[in-house]
Amino acid sequence: MSFLQPWLLIALPLLFLPLIIHLINQWRYQTKRWGAMMFLLAANRMSRGYAKLRQWLILAMRMLAIAGLIFAIARPLASGWLGLSSGSRPDATIVILDRSPSMLQQGPVGNQSKLESGRQQLRDALTTIGSNRWVLIDSAAKKPREFERVEQLFDAPETAGTSATADLPAMLTAAIDYLKVNRPGATDVWICSDLKQADWGNSNQQWSAIRDSFKQFAQPVRIHLVAFPQPSSGNRSVRILDAHREKVNAQAQLVLSLTVSRDNAADPPEKVPLEIDIGGVRSQVEVELTAAATDLKDYRIPLESLQTKGWGKVTLPADSNLADNQFFFVFDEIPPRQTVLVSQSDASTATLALAAGISPDPKQVATVQRVSLDDLAQIEWEKAGLLLWQGPLPSGPSAEDVSAFIKRGGRAIFFPPDIEGSAGSGPAWGENSPSFLNCKWMQWTTPDKPTVIKTWRGDEDILAASRSGAALPVGQLQFQGYAALAGEGVTLASFTEGSPWIMRVPTDQGAAYFCTSSLDPKQSNVARNGIVIYAMLQRALDGGMSALGNASVATAGDSVDMGDAQAWVRLAGDSEALSTEFAYHSGVYQVGERLLALNRSSSEDRAEMLNGEKVNELFEGLDFSRVDSEAGVIGAIVQEIWRLFLVVMIIALITEAALCVPKMNRSRGVAA
Repeated sequence: MSFLQPWLLIALPLLFLPLIIHLINQWRYQTKRWGAMMFLLAANRMSRGYAKLRQWLILAMRMLAIAGLIFAIARPLASGWLGLSSGSRPDATIVILDRSPSMLQQGPVGNQSKLESGRQQLRDALTTIGSNRWVLIDSAAKKPREFERVEQLFDAPETAGTSATADLPAMLTAAIDYLKVNRPGATDVWICSDLKQADWGNSNQQWSAIRDSFKQFAQPVRIHLVAFPQPSSGNRSVRILDAHREKVNAQAQLVLSLTVSRDNAADPPEKVPLEIDIGGVRSQVEVELTAAATDLKDYRIPLESLQTKGWGKVTLPADSNLADNQFFFVFDEIPPRQTVLVSQSDASTATLALAAGISPDPKQVATVQRVSLDDLAQIEWEKAGLLLWQGPLPSGPSAEDVSAFIKRGGRAIFFPPDIEGSAGSGPAWGENSPSFLNCKWMQWTTPDKPTVIKTWRGDEDILAASRSGAALPVGQLQFQGYAALAGEGVTLASFTEGSPWIMRVPTDQGAAYFCTSSLDPKQSNVARNGIVIYAMLQRALDGGMSALGNASVATAGDSVDMGDAQAWVRLAGDSEALSTEFAYHSGVYQVGERLLALNRSSSEDRAEMLNGEKVNELFEGLDFSRVDSEAGVIGAIVQEIWRLFLVVMIIALITEAALCVPKMNRSRGVAA
């Protein structure tokens, strides 16, 4: 329990006032023995114990009445499950709001989502507590916004649900930056989230820096988490894996491949109807869901012969979360698959040229433009979807060209320079070597015996399992050595020693990967086990090619370059979304001749949640409290209970009055 006016508790010593008055009254009179009264005292000895007890009860009731009054005017608070250490009214209150699709999961009662319940509960709690300054950091913008009143904060359209995955470390970092710049007094940070693992990140180093930053503030910073950890029940989701146009015997067709998944694989088989909408023309197909997920491959839908591009969506029947029941797609004539291979030597890149030059679709042309480090001016950047770079990292004008290529949506994979004769030394290696995206090659490491891949991400990105669920044979790869890489990113695969084999570096657009091994047969068996490198390159190329042409697919979030948002026209999607937030909402958008389909991240279809132990570990050493709630629950998480203490005071006064009533003597009859 805590108090809104804790300073009034300094009056608590006043509850001893009745005791002090009693003692003073005792001292006012002196006892003198009088023989005539001895008989009366002896007669009352039998009832003296009861009289003392009544006096002490009267004294206790008076003290309890004073204590109840003091506690009531101090405005005590209580929460539904846990006492909050909110203390006095904060100078600033920062609300960190998770608006990701998983927060739109509805509860079993009232059809209210986790996000709606969290907003209502936070609104009631913060209205009670009060603050001098209100700040919102939502999972879309991730930037602090100040409001004059708490009602304005929760009525803002920026608190509605989106299709973008939340990034809690980035949001907390934004809160830290706000505190550093504005320097408020005591601050409360309220986090509303469903503890989805993908939203909280997995970088221990990043969370360690966040904890250290909060500890360094001179003013007290209290962190409160309102969590909705309940997993979804009976929810299904749909995701399109591929959508493209083909022409078969003069008949244009749209070829769709998609997957339908559900929460519980043990549920009985069911037939799920899918509605396919192509530019307003609807059709239906049934998918039998027998396990956790079922794929529908190469489903063909006739198109008009003159229709070369268009858009559409696939919709599931309504369930507990409407945010993952739709998936949008666009299609256009497929441009040739082109890869640019920049290499220092042919020996270590022959496998790359071969794997990139074989198209997974025989009807689609795949070409590889090989360029040496001295002939970079020959690169046709506007036609390429994938850049393979083996050698010293780009610098100067070449670095600018590569950065521009990635920024417009291209994919790039960097391989270490030649090691023959240098053993990881020379101008291409070490602290003084070229740096790109804050990464550089340090030295070549040769373990005592061949090393293998210990862990890798098989759930997403370029090392994900196949559509059938079969994992890539990454664990069969062996390496004689690898390059040490300085830089930060997401490790997709790592060696037994813990060093990364494949690392993805964050970029605003496109993607950049660093592979720390050589493909020279003398250094690894990657070339002999070609399925892994082939899958890696083709998936990266698919992503890069999607950014070319007039139809592209992207994940909703910060990485979407909307340009002038006012020029975009929404063809499908959330009709209530602000034009300034188009990048965070699923739908189909058009500007000029370009079509863009935005959808939720694949991580939103995974149900992994943070457990309580992990949450406590993230906030270890901080002033942290947590309250769990459920979607649809409208009970207050913080409420004033001063009325309870007034009731206690009234009961104490009534009891004290009853104890003060004199004892009635029985009337006695008169003797005849």
